[in-house]
Amino acid sequence: MDLTALYASLSPTYAVISPSGHWIASLSRSGHVLIRSTETLELQHVFLLNPGFVQKANWLFWITRRDSPETTQICVASTEKAFVLNFRQEFFYATIDCTWDHVKRIECSPTGELLLFSEIHNKVTIWALELKKGFAISHPKNDIDQAVAFHPHSNLCSMLIRKSGSDFLNFYQTSLDGWYLTRNYKLPTIDATSVSWSPNGQWLVVQDITLNPIIHLFSYPGIFLFSYEVEDDLHLGFSTIEWSPDSSLLALCSLQNSTIYILNTQTFSPIFRLRHGFQQPFAMNCWQELVSSQYKLTYQRATWPSIMKTPNQHEHCKVSFNANSSFIASYTLLQKNIVWIWNARSQCLDTILIQQQPIEHLSWHPTSPHHLMILTKPVKPKAAKEMQSLHNCSIYFWSYEWNEPRIISIPKSDFSIQKAEWLHAVHQHSLTVLISGRDAYIIAYLLESEEEMSSQLILSQGSLDEELETTQTIHIPAN
Repeated sequence: MDLTALYASLSPTYAVISPSGHWIASLSRSGHVLIRSTETLELQHVFLLNPGFVQKANWLFWITRRDSPETTQICVASTEKAFVLNFRQEFFYATIDCTWDHVKRIECSPTGELLLFSEIHNKVTIWALELKKGFAISHPKNDIDQAVAFHPHSNLCSMLIRKSGSDFLNFYQTSLDGWYLTRNYKLPTIDATSVSWSPNGQWLVVQDITLNPIIHLFSYPGIFLFSYEVEDDLHLGFSTIEWSPDSSLLALCSLQNSTIYILNTQTFSPIFRLRHGFQQPFAMNCWQELVSSQYKLTYQRATWPSIMKTPNQHEHCKVSFNANSSFIASYTLLQKNIVWIWNARSQCLDTILIQQQPIEHLSWHPTSPHHLMILTKPVKPKAAKEMQSLHNCSIYFWSYEWNEPRIISIPKSDFSIQKAEWLHAVHQHSLTVLISGRDAYIIAYLLESEEEMSSQLILSQGSLDEELETTQTIHIPAN
């Protein structure tokens, strides 16, 4: 494993990778927006905003466009103000003032509009930057994260609306000139919690509150098909719904017993079930994270667990498909330190990983289907300082192609991992991960040979101040 130098960033915005994988953007405490090339890691573009605003920023993201794979616009926003910058037109910038209507959440449409969900009023404002105008849609479901879903291949947007005590699903045809309501359905839901399109854009699913084990299915361009209820005697609904990348499967995670129901999207009927239990006769591998006497983390083969907690009535489960839908990774909040890795083709459990800390996030590589990244929750301060530092700077990897799982530990005692994501670009020939701490990020390169897995921290050749002296800085007025 090779590690780069540490580069400046801030929490909670951290560092963000452009959709093409060519650029990394981050913020500095001095108010700079820093854009680096992922190929050379050299500082290429710098903007200077008001430091007080930057230190209060809640969001940093690239503005994506379906018709342009290489985005050049980036948004920096707080609850009171948003700036849009363009590093190809360096003296262009846009400002959206939200002082009197604070922002609760921001999203970006595939055509480049910004959706600002109001914290005070029950509305979402859509801003078209090219036309310098915005318009509002009333009564969106502001209290959930998945109230809006954009069709992956067209300008169709679906949005959950709540008014007069009922849920509605609106379909809009979006354009820079405005959004036009094409269909409106009153949903038979108690309290809808999410809406999502399948990756191929053929199906749309609406999830109801976790008390109701029913999902509602639509087809493109917004035609209601039917409501589906699992035949098992379930009294509670689903904690998670997840499409497979090829849209052939739909996973429903039962809140009642943590069973994952895998539906075939040709008929929307269960083809198999995955149960989080330790009575798995076909499972092959069990690995447990241990701390060596030299205070190093390692995986060792473990005996198969024979005792597990009895599933209760509130068993939240998270599930993730790999790139070619051949493997499924999951974890539950009851056995919160166990990663379950299932072989979807053989329909059985392949591996479990027993971690020392609760699971925070699972992420499959976007193109290499056999590589899984595992991020665990930070250790609480009451733990021993050595153990706290060791776990907080470590990240975990599993691959079907490896003889054993691997662990990356950042050789910097005060580095605490907050976020990690795969970095995929044409020029990247190895497995690459961007790892963000509280005030810095680092790039890790995973080497295929296990003998090459020793951590090497490449020292920075110069400070950020020295880089800023040799890079043109565009000053953006505070407004």
